[in-house]
Amino acid sequence: FITFAPVLLPLAIWIYTLVFAFSALWFAHFALSSLAGLRAERAPAPAPATPLEVSPAPVTALLPPV
Repeated sequence: FITFAPVLLPLAIWIYTLVFAFSALWFAHFALSSLAGLRAERAPAPAPATPLEVSPAPVTALLPPV
């Protein structure tokens, strides 16, 4: 078993790194999905759209100054 240590040790470190990386990715996906759900729960209902009232520009604003 000791004779295979130079091969098994880097292999074990590589497997540990892969497990760590994929578990971090899964946790980030789970946490962001949960956060999106919480934000959707707490979001206020959108206000109904109302048309804007626009007053026409006065005619004198279109004339050049005298």
